[in-house]
Amino acid sequence: MYEKDTRDIIAGVILLAVGMFSAGYSMIQLDLGTFGRMGPGMFPMLVGICMFLLGVTVAVPALFRAQDERMQVDLKAAIFVLGAVLSFSLVLPVFGLVPGIVVLTVVGSFADGKLSILSALLLSVALVLIGYAVFVFALSIQVDNFSWPW
Repeated sequence: MYEKDTRDIIAGVILLAVGMFSAGYSMIQLDLGTFGRMGPGMFPMLVGICMFLLGVTVAVPALFRAQDERMQVDLKAAIFVLGAVLSFSLVLPVFGLVPGIVVLTVVGSFADGKLSILSALLLSVALVLIGYAVFVFALSIQVDNFSWPW
């Protein structure tokens, strides 16, 4: 028999407990409102549910995995994904939604290294169309599509 991965089991149980507590507390003590008009308890409840689900996804696989079968984290991929999100947050307010999505997609495509520049640009065009349809048409969010700071 093998030794269980107790670190991930403990981490998953902690996430489960914190998620259940925050979701339960916000449902009992705060006004949730509706999805159309959210109250102050809606966001903490949703975050608590997400933490609960994350705890399940961490703890359950650890029950069936030996401790020496640890997953490896690709540091290069993590840096490019975080860099893509950071670059999007910096480009969006200055240049607008379309350049922000293009920068996000191109920088994020370097995380895998298998996507060519042409494929990344085609993907960014598709994501620009989807983002424009979702944010501008479906959600009616007022965001600049293109802007030039000078």
